[in-house]
Amino acid sequence: MQSDECNDKLTSIPKEEAKTASESTINEEEESETKRKQRATDKTMIKKELESQGKRDKMFPALGFGAQIPPEMKVSMEFALNFNATNPYCAGIQGILDAYTNCIQQIRLYGPTNVSPIIYHVARFAEAAQKEEATKGAHAYFALLLLTDGVITDMDATRQAIVYCSGLPMSLIIVGVGNADFADMNFLDGDDGVLKGPNGQPAQRDIVQFVPFRDFKRVSGNDPNASAAELAKQVLAEVPQQVVKYYSMRKMLPNVPQK
Repeated sequence: MQSDECNDKLTSIPKEEAKTASESTINEEEESETKRKQRATDKTMIKKELESQGKRDKMFPALGFGAQIPPEMKVSMEFALNFNATNPYCAGIQGILDAYTNCIQQIRLYGPTNVSPIIYHVARFAEAAQKEEATKGAHAYFALLLLTDGVITDMDATRQAIVYCSGLPMSLIIVGVGNADFADMNFLDGDDGVLKGPNGQPAQRDIVQFVPFRDFKRVSGNDPNASAAELAKQVLAEVPQQVVKYYSMRKMLPNVPQK
């Protein structure tokens, strides 16, 4: 959050002009303080709404990519972990873990590692939600948690997908597992500059957060609870700002949280 800068110089200005400039400065400072308070209120309301939504729902779509899947054992870059393409939802975290445990025993991991299909899959949900904003307001925001242990092989397509999704109500959290070279992941995380697509089109906002899991294993040592807590903190660190930036870009205020 940036505060407004004021460069008014009151020296060598006639008294009446100095008074006007001074009043203008005070008004700008009051307006700036009002904006800061409004942004803080917006963030609080969005957080409560997201928490409320989680309590009401707790059904999460879980998808896999880069594997040969039954029954034909054909390579797929987009499949439901529960093998139900029309209803890939799992009940809570335990439901996701159960689906993963069952899935991993029936598939064969297989390259290449193309992630753009999964990103576009979630983008379809975000597109539908965006179309309803005119009548429902700021009612839905999507976060895609992507776990990968390899190098992305469709880098250009992934860049284009992220640039496209930067205008939608969604964020992308990438957790790198293992000791692979994750240089591409750091590039996708727009912390060091604006991410651009292969055609040079810049992202409208930063929606990517990359976190290498191995860093947290080293920091926490043998304490799994400390590792999990710090990992959770980092993967979610940028999401609140990304949510606020999206709805600010859309010139929309958060809805009143439902009780």
